[in-house]
Amino acid sequence: MQNINHSLMIKYGLANTPNDFEVERWHELVIKFINEGLSAEEAGGRAAQQTFTSFNSSVYESASDTIAVLLSKLGNK
Repeated sequence: MQNINHSLMIKYGLANTPNDFEVERWHELVIKFINEGLSAEEAGGRAAQQTFTSFNSSVYESASDTIAVLLSKLGNK
């Protein structure tokens, strides 16, 4: 999952690359929030706030992936 880990670090301004457990937790919450009616981007942001302690603590000069791309990296399991 290393590619997704790095992508999440960039997208959500994390101080460190999240571990696989954090990525799986984020993924579960994204699916939950989408099922509750949030857009994918809103669901991803809310899940990131609840999962990553360093949410928005850094700014990277790199383009971030959309939630759809991030979910596809996870195989949308």
